[in-house]
Amino acid sequence: MQQRLKMYFRDVLDESDEILHVKYQLIYTVGAQQQVHTGAKRCRNYHRKDKQIILSFILKPNSSIDDLNNNFSDHQIQLFLILRGLLLSDVLIIALKKRHRVNYGINSNHHFKRLMAVPFRAKDVASDRTEFGHPDVALILTHLSYYSSVLNDQQLLKCFHRLSEEKDPTLIYDQWISYDEKDQISSSIQEWKSVNLRHNQQRIHFLFPTFRNNIGTNDTQLLLPVHICQNDLPELQKTDAIVVNNLLKSENENYQTLAMNTTSKDILHQIVNYHQSINVILDVGGLFTDGTNREIAMEWLKISHKMKIHYVVYFDADRIYVCDRQYHHYPFSTSPACERLDSCIFYLDDIHTRGTDFKFPVTFKAALTLGNGLTKDRFVQAAMRMRKLGSGHSLAFWSSYEVHQQIMKLKRKKENTNNFINVIDILRWVYENTQQATWDGLNLWASQSLTFQRIFSAFRNIQWNNHQQIFTDELMERLAKECLEPEIIELKHMYGSPRVAKTLFDIYHARYQQINHNLLTDIQEEVLKRLIEYGGKKLRLSQLLDEEQQKELEKDLEKEHQLVERPSSVIEHESMLHRELDRLCDTDGLMLKLDEFPTVFRRLPYAFIDTTFSTICQSDSRPDNFWVSTEFQRVIATQEKSLNPFLRPPRWIIIYRNQHLIFLSSQEANHLIGRLKNLYYIQKSDEPPVTTVRLILPRTRRGQSILVNNTMLTTSPLNKFPSLDNSWRIPFKWLAQLFVFNGTLYFENVEEQRAYCQLLSLCPKPRTEEEEEAFEKGWIDMNGFVSNPKHRRQLQMNQGQFNANPIRFVKQLIENRNKSHASILSYVGSIILNSRKLSFN
Repeated sequence: MQQRLKMYFRDVLDESDEILHVKYQLIYTVGAQQQVHTGAKRCRNYHRKDKQIILSFILKPNSSIDDLNNNFSDHQIQLFLILRGLLLSDVLIIALKKRHRVNYGINSNHHFKRLMAVPFRAKDVASDRTEFGHPDVALILTHLSYYSSVLNDQQLLKCFHRLSEEKDPTLIYDQWISYDEKDQISSSIQEWKSVNLRHNQQRIHFLFPTFRNNIGTNDTQLLLPVHICQNDLPELQKTDAIVVNNLLKSENENYQTLAMNTTSKDILHQIVNYHQSINVILDVGGLFTDGTNREIAMEWLKISHKMKIHYVVYFDADRIYVCDRQYHHYPFSTSPACERLDSCIFYLDDIHTRGTDFKFPVTFKAALTLGNGLTKDRFVQAAMRMRKLGSGHSLAFWSSYEVHQQIMKLKRKKENTNNFINVIDILRWVYENTQQATWDGLNLWASQSLTFQRIFSAFRNIQWNNHQQIFTDELMERLAKECLEPEIIELKHMYGSPRVAKTLFDIYHARYQQINHNLLTDIQEEVLKRLIEYGGKKLRLSQLLDEEQQKELEKDLEKEHQLVERPSSVIEHESMLHRELDRLCDTDGLMLKLDEFPTVFRRLPYAFIDTTFSTICQSDSRPDNFWVSTEFQRVIATQEKSLNPFLRPPRWIIIYRNQHLIFLSSQEANHLIGRLKNLYYIQKSDEPPVTTVRLILPRTRRGQSILVNNTMLTTSPLNKFPSLDNSWRIPFKWLAQLFVFNGTLYFENVEEQRAYCQLLSLCPKPRTEEEEEAFEKGWIDMNGFVSNPKHRRQLQMNQGQFNANPIRFVKQLIENRNKSHASILSYVGSIILNSRKLSFN
């Protein structure tokens, strides 16, 4: 098929300068989706000396990743690299220079499933099947898109449905709602428990409004592929000069500047009140960004002269529509307006200022908008919508405040005269933008030539004229491997090296030397020649080759897979009841020595046998009075199987003579409950029992009861004893052990929080003055962990059980128990992720 295509078929491209634009690169996506570097971001407090190292790495061009001296974790270094990329490598500046709804935005097409920002060809026109090639640029522009356009009803509803699935939606909702003054919020939505997502009126009138308010020239020929040559028809070779000559005529000397943050309505009022009649708006500058084409057209018709203007013509997608004075909308071709152009006004948005052709009456004047980065190609294409420019048609120019400053700056460089802006000044600015756009495109053009040569080299073993050639599996696998590009570029390679400015020739030449393929001599020489001639001595960062590149995705081959790896079948462990369990109910005899029955009772770390936790749980650091039954640990009988997915949730414990705590299986707990109840009714003692079976739950939501200290739910029921003292309550240091083991996320009071931090030897913020001094001395690390026993004693942290930092173990255990990460808004999540204690106010 490929041979036949090459021999008998030819491609004909209309608007080839747009199709072959250097910013586009066709990508065939293969493999599974992968996350960008770093997960949930964390804030940290660093030592003074570390702060200097970090700031130097992030902000100084000559610094490199080697300057960090292995003082920080891999995750922290990833965060530093991101900040370095945003601030030092100009990623943030590149993103902020782009205009929402003009250069980027969210694709509203319901067939397009992504929620990320994508490149726009013009105002409200997304580039089909494209995405930004640089992940950080894409993320920033996505944030800016939703910040600028706010969320629609469907997106808000999706957010609230996602919120309802959280472990503690109340806490998150309280944080969301806190951004507004309470007296400005309807009482029906001030608390999450009052929100009913099925209540249509509450949703539309109160909930959503509250949160929505809160939140044809030849200028590109240098950038065409090397083997494509632009040949202008002889009769069109003078077109550029004719157009420029017509633009410079006196009837076009009409220039207006706009104030900062001018709205579309403001611009329309200026146009309507202009001393000459404006019949056409050529919005090539994309200044009308706060409304759709339909809305802008209707507003213009509304304020225009009612006796002279009867229709407004506009584009909706690629269809031409007409709106009359009764605000009825019709296709242009079937409306009376198509024969009464003199009573029409025309709004042409950015994308339709090229490729459209209206036979405007000779006396028509157009308002042409000037937006940031406007090049000569787009400027001339827009101006030539007025086909009789210089012979009856004329232009007036409206520039944004930013563009006006740029034009004035260029004018002052050339001459020190008045501040009046002429067409020649506008053209000077347009040519400056064109030169910069061409220079910016040269590095992408050169880089893509390397990609093309590498792929071309991969096909060197295919004999196109040999119809008998056999395409073996080995040949095709080698071909695919040589054509494949890396899926991920590590942050250290993107931002870790010193920030070096080089000429385009030097950047390309360095990349050329890194490629091991046989490159094509003719292409290589042409690229080098063009870079020397047009790249000049101007410098740019060698790391900034792909920030603005857009990648076109082959839709037919792209599929989003969500692979759910199901565990293979296993054999359930056949549970049994050991006779020694019954001896736990004996309260009269000698106390049972649990370590003498290793087939029945084991110390707490035994629960992690055959799991990844066994190597990080620090088994030597666990208390002597916390136990598990062997039946608690045994869930499956299958051998040589990781037990991570089969960790039994700790729900039942027995407090043995108020001295030992043993975790039980549900079958064991049920058996002992029966035994203890019988003893309670037989003995009828006035003294509260010292051995009780209790239910315990992890506190995964604020205010949730964990039941373990509820006197009505113990066996025997402790609420029956009037002489009951506090000895029956599980002490805070025991509770802390339980909280770590069962994945608790919230505390009931400060005492529980303090005991938890003491157990883990953590000293998080806010700290006392003494603790802050200890932090600066290095006694307390950035995670809040105090490793030295002497320092712990001086800081009065006497309950610590872990010799090494336990945060990794705690995080992974929480993820296993709760099937989700610890929220940074939870008490435990804030401590282990942000090294900060949350208040109980």
